[in-house]
Amino acid sequence: MRIPMGTVMTMCMLLGVLFSHRLPGLSLFRISPRWLRQLVGGILVVAACWDIFWYGSQHLGEFWGMMAIASGLLMLLLAGFLIAESKMPALLEKARPLLVLLLSGLTAYYAMTIYKMP
Repeated sequence: MRIPMGTVMTMCMLLGVLFSHRLPGLSLFRISPRWLRQLVGGILVVAACWDIFWYGSQHLGEFWGMMAIASGLLMLLLAGFLIAESKMPALLEKARPLLVLLLSGLTAYYAMTIYKMP
């Protein structure tokens, strides 16, 4: 069975959203052990690198190439919070809700696009 890469990337982005947000009562970050947060952060780094350096770089100027670069950058930034939260700059900490919101939007767009495919 072959899983399309778009589905894999959507699931990685969803993991990033679920583990990076800080909504009370829903935050996986607060209830997860450190090793799990770091594992998810590592998955995000690998997915982000694939998005940016493989797919995005080969499809510059195309819509999905730009989407891959945007989602890759967001996953990379949010991975930093999961791997080394205390070392993240204060400016990024303030921007975290916006980063999570942007990645949520991209995740929803990817998911809806996949759902609507024939």
